Amino acid sequence: MPEVRVILKDQPFHIELVEQLSDAHLQYEKQNEDFQLWGQ
Repeated sequence: MPEVRVILKDQPFHIELVEQLSDAHLQYEKQNEDFQLWGQ
């Protein structure tokens, strides 16, 4: 996923690891009241 690094290079993010979330992991993360997808 090197394209993610290119897209985010000018954003205030420190990227150490980029990995795709499984559907189960995404559903788990959505339970957090502060959850939001970046850029949406």
